[in-house]
Amino acid sequence: MLCCSGSQVLNQVSKWDALRSFPAEYKELMSFLEENKINGVIFITGDRHHSELLKLERKNGYTLYDVTVSPLTSTAHKTVGAEINNPNRVGKEIDEQNYGRFKITGEGKERKLTMEFIDLKGNVLDSWSVKASDLSY
Repeated sequence: MLCCSGSQVLNQVSKWDALRSFPAEYKELMSFLEENKINGVIFITGDRHHSELLKLERKNGYTLYDVTVSPLTSTAHKTVGAEINNPNRVGKEIDEQNYGRFKITGEGKERKLTMEFIDLKGNVLDSWSVKASDLSY
């Protein structure tokens, strides 16, 4: 299940747009996912003027991922402060114009999502994959 949001959901160190800035709402969402054993959640987010993949390992559930893809047409920005070395980042921060490409392959528990950050010339800047079986209780 891909969940889209205009702001990052899992970023623990951002002082900008992030659901973590709203602790009650963040806790409600995390509790809902856990109590209802919602499988396959990946957050697709944007509006940060850079792209990155964040992960959150949970004690009572599978690892959650937040794929931020931004910007395609506006100016890109590098992160500052604590976000420079965000401990939840997987791979690298992409601080140039780019877009995301998502591919889903395989069947059943072998189904796999591959996500690529692509620059304006079509070059893959970074990529990441996860199996459906890694996104379940």
